[in-house]
Amino acid sequence: MGQKIDDEKLKKLIKEGLAINKIALRLGVRDNTVRCRAKELGLLTVTQQKKQDLTKEELEAAVAEGVTIQTLAYRCGRSYSWVAARAKREGVSFPKHQPVSMRFGRGLVRARDEGNIKEVE
Repeated sequence: MGQKIDDEKLKKLIKEGLAINKIALRLGVRDNTVRCRAKELGLLTVTQQKKQDLTKEELEAAVAEGVTIQTLAYRCGRSYSWVAARAKREGVSFPKHQPVSMRFGRGLVRARDEGNIKEVE
């Protein structure tokens, strides 16, 4: 038989934003036990809460604003390839030239979004 978890306590700890491993330590159970019970209760873990899905309208709005795939991936907590695949599936195309190179990573994307650097045309 599996380990017992107090559902109210689990809900409270997830709402506080604790990671699965921290919740497991506090409750004295294994990580997988917490994950399974959270799933059974329909609770989203911190990681799941951070990841946002993108609708076709949101993708089209991002293209209209000139937002790059890299920036959009950073904002919704997804990878570049996930956003690119989602856009392709929804029939939304981003411009072929993306002004920020992937090799610079999120720090440069964040700096550009905050207006601390300018893009080179």
